[in-house]
Amino acid sequence: MRNGNGSNHWRPALAGLAGVLGLLLCCWAHPARAEARPHELRLGAGRDAVLAWKFQAPGDGPRPAVIVLHGRNGIGPLKQAYFRYAAGLAESGMDAYVLSYYAADESPPEEGLSGKLFFARHLSAWTARVRALTDLALGGPRSNGKVGVVGFSQGGYLSVACAADDKRISALVVMYGGVPHRLRGKMRHLPPVLAFHGEKDRIVPFSEGEELVREAQALGAQAQLVPYPDEGHGFGPAASQDSGRLTREFLSRNLGGK
Repeated sequence: MRNGNGSNHWRPALAGLAGVLGLLLCCWAHPARAEARPHELRLGAGRDAVLAWKFQAPGDGPRPAVIVLHGRNGIGPLKQAYFRYAAGLAESGMDAYVLSYYAADESPPEEGLSGKLFFARHLSAWTARVRALTDLALGGPRSNGKVGVVGFSQGGYLSVACAADDKRISALVVMYGGVPHRLRGKMRHLPPVLAFHGEKDRIVPFSEGEELVREAQALGAQAQLVPYPDEGHGFGPAASQDSGRLTREFLSRNLGGK
C-alpha cells in the first residue's frame, strides 16, 4: 500500500535498498579523492542530537554547499554509499554534507505508524535540523552564499518541504520523491528543481515526481522531471551515471562550483 511519502510497509522499503545502493555507488565515474576523511559534526543536544558529515571541496576559494538527505531506512544501511555520493559532489567543487536527520528515538519502523504518519509526526523536527545545517554551511568562511539539497525517497519529500520554507536553498534535486501531502497546493516558493524517477517505481509512484514538477512550474520555478522507463525505486548503472552527470551539471549551474 502506498502513501504520500513512500511505502507504508517496511519490507518494500528494504526491497528498494539494492536499487538505491546501485545509484549511490555507480553515480560517479571516477574515485573521489575527497572521500577519505569527512569531518563529523554534531547538531543539537541530548536525545535530539543528530550527526552530519562534511566532505570539503578541494582548494581555498569560495564554494557552494550541498546537503544530502537519506531515505526512510536511515543513514545506517547505506552510510558508505551516501559518503561516496557526497565525496563525488565535493570533487565537483561543492562542500557536501550528509545529514543523518533521525534523532535517537525516530528511526522506523515505529509500531502501528504508517510511513505517511511517521513523516508527518517528525517533519517539523527534521526541517529544523536541515535549517540548522544550512545555517552552519552558509556561515563557513569559504561559503559562496548558496546551498542546495539532494534528497532520496523520503529525503526527497523532506527536501521539498525544506526548500518551500527556506528561500536560502537555491537548488533542489529530488530522487524518486515528491510533494509532502500537507503541502500539496499550499507551497508559495520553490527554487529550481531537478527530479529523477523510474517509471516502474512501485514504492513511490512515478506520478509523485510528475506532481512535484507541475507544482514547481505553477510557482514559476524552473523544474524538470527526468524519467527512466525501465527503472524502479533506485537505478541501475546506466541511469545512475546519467543522473549523476545531470545532477552535477544542474548544481554547478545553479550554485557554482567547478
